[in-house]
Amino acid sequence: RDRGLSRDLVGLRSMYSKLKSFVKGTDGLTEYFGCTIGVRQGCMVSPLLFNLFLNNEYITILNNNCKGIQTETQSVGNIRTFIAILNQRLKEKAHEAWYSSVLENNKLNIISQCKSSLIQESYIASMYNMQLVRPLFLFRCSTHHLAIETGRWSNTPIAERICSYCKLTSNISVIEDEKHFLYDCSLYKDLRK
Repeated sequence: RDRGLSRDLVGLRSMYSKLKSFVKGTDGLTEYFGCTIGVRQGCMVSPLLFNLFLNNEYITILNNNCKGIQTETQSVGNIRTFIAILNQRLKEKAHEAWYSSVLENNKLNIISQCKSSLIQESYIASMYNMQLVRPLFLFRCSTHHLAIETGRWSNTPIAERICSYCKLTSNISVIEDEKHFLYDCSLYKDLRK
């Protein structure tokens, strides 16, 4: 109640009183032991309880003008600076993970060739013709019917995913991918204008 919780949430205390747990190992289960700290693993309420506690501690730190946090390995002077650096680092890690997944994914060829940062492209916000937005997004995500994609569905080797139009009209065997569609194939030259 001292944290401003309603009477209903205070009733959660009974879930944690006399809490016992065990550990499952290669030799079976350990004996039950009492748990006096932490939240129950697998309980749907645990994330809420953890966030309530963390939020309260964060507000306490800010309200008391805490001079810093001391851990076993380092000291963090200003809590606001620490949070700003932590947020920046988390964004950098998210960007690294995104870019790595784009490069490793053989489905996102066009994205990996022309996009290197995890930001919304400015031209997307300026698109007023909503009929063009969906096809553009589908194309960017390789959700189209070019041979590079349809061949993936039928497990055709990449070298055999050729443009049937170029093969028929020019007797050229070229892979029909996004780059070919955008720049080379004469079938789509009117669309490119």
